[in-house]
Amino acid sequence: TKLQARLQRASESESRSAISIEVWVDDQIAIRQEIAPEEELLDLEVPIAPEKKIKLVMASKSALNLGTRVLWREPRLSK
Repeated sequence: TKLQARLQRASESESRSAISIEVWVDDQIAIRQEIAPEEELLDLEVPIAPEKKIKLVMASKSALNLGTRVLWREPRLSK
């Protein structure tokens, strides 16, 4: 089983900060990736065992949080 999604940065701001993306499966980080300020998209594919709790975490180290809104496009679980 796997989680697949495309993350797209919203184009509301000309200034941008890096965005950290984490996918947790139960109490462990399954994947940690970053969308750099100059990047628009990030494709995720994360293996997930059945019957597990999934948590999606997004954060920015920037105090201003400029351009950090992200759209989760077509998130899906598949076997």
